[in-house]
Amino acid sequence: MKGSVEMKKSINRDKALFAYLCILVPITYFSVFWFYPIFNALFTSLYRWEIITPMRYTGFGNYLKLMKDPRFVRSLYNTFYYILLYIAPAVSISLLLALLFNRKFPFRGLFRTIYFIPYVTSILVICVLWKTIYHPSFGLLAGVTQRLGLPSLNWLHDLRLAMPAIGLMNIWKSVGFLIILFLGGLQTIPKILYEAAAVDGANKWLQFRHITLPLLKPTVLFVLVISLINAFQMFIPVFQMTKGGPLDRTLVIALYTYRNAFQFYKMGYACSMAIIMLMMVLGLSFIQMRLFRSK
Repeated sequence: MKGSVEMKKSINRDKALFAYLCILVPITYFSVFWFYPIFNALFTSLYRWEIITPMRYTGFGNYLKLMKDPRFVRSLYNTFYYILLYIAPAVSISLLLALLFNRKFPFRGLFRTIYFIPYVTSILVICVLWKTIYHPSFGLLAGVTQRLGLPSLNWLHDLRLAMPAIGLMNIWKSVGFLIILFLGGLQTIPKILYEAAAVDGANKWLQFRHITLPLLKPTVLFVLVISLINAFQMFIPVFQMTKGGPLDRTLVIALYTYRNAFQFYKMGYACSMAIIMLMMVLGLSFIQMRLFRSK
């Protein structure tokens, strides 16, 4: 009897040890690659540091300087402008296509694959492709406008069109991934609910409004949050396609942070921008969660 009890204790101890080891892996990963960089950036943001010079404590001096920096204010405006251009169309188009792909029709799997290919393609390749499409002389859009007898547009150098052009490219690239997320949510909704609604005389619109949207709310929230995070982190497209131009019309926070850190070597100033961006992402994500919380 005593030996049986000791064996059970040993087995439970081994299970607990295995569980702790499994937990240790993600904790170590997040500590090294997430929590430490965040706390290090927060610490560095309180100092004036140009890498080759000694660190000088300034408290909240970098944050106060940000409020008076017209280029930071401009980058903040451009970032929110890009969010408005990107999130609503990307989510709406993805949801509509997911509703379409959730139905059975010939070559459905092929179309899903075609829409997903841009997401897994290198962003640098996508940028080069769309720079060619936007070229005012030999680009695809220039050829279309010339055939229609319209003047060619210099998309990436026009003050009004540069940011919408980048937004259009990112919508095209990310829609495939968002479709997969929406399809996952749609396929968890029991079909019996639609059958019962149809028996009660509800048409497709009423079914979508009273069944699909309410039960898809957690998926919509997840899509909105990750789209918001991706929008704030948008860097490579503007760096590759416009360099923040023309006249800083595509200068976003991520690009301005990069310039201050690795071109001007103002590491403390750049870290303060990164902390501000982190707080805005957390704040907006919290607002979205409050708005979409389940009743």
